[in-house]
Amino acid sequence: HLDHNNCLEIIAIKGNPKDAIELADILKSIKGVKHGTLSMSSTGRDII
Repeated sequence: HLDHNNCLEIIAIKGNPKDAIELADILKSIKGVKHGTLSMSSTGRDII
């Protein structure tokens, strides 16, 4: 917990970027969620 009224949650997922964006949008729209940010990264595999 950050303090008595605020909690920090971090979710790590692996999969399709479109699905990650959709999930982030859904989570940010939930009542009570004060802030949401999506940060995507690559494993580096397939990068030339």
